[in-house]
Amino acid sequence: MACAVLRAGRRPVPPDQWLPPDQRVARFTVTLNECIAANLSVRDLAPRTREEYESYVERFLAHDELGRKSLRAISARDVTSWYTRLQARPARR
Repeated sequence: MACAVLRAGRRPVPPDQWLPPDQRVARFTVTLNECIAANLSVRDLAPRTREEYESYVERFLAHDELGRKSLRAISARDVTSWYTRLQARPARR
């Protein structure tokens, strides 16, 4: 069923408008912070779980450059760099 709906929504791209995937630009961009916020807003979570998740995002991601990056622009190197920055922070007790 879902495949049929997707196929019905596809339209051929005119040859003068077609671009290879690596040259295409998204019609809109979503940052990691926006994606996480949207995901948390629709999840059925217990209040305490939601608070914990939001706390993690606030502490570790919301103010970091990774959270402000477009999902499409995030690479493995970005994640490794973010994790390295986390490891360099003083432990919170």
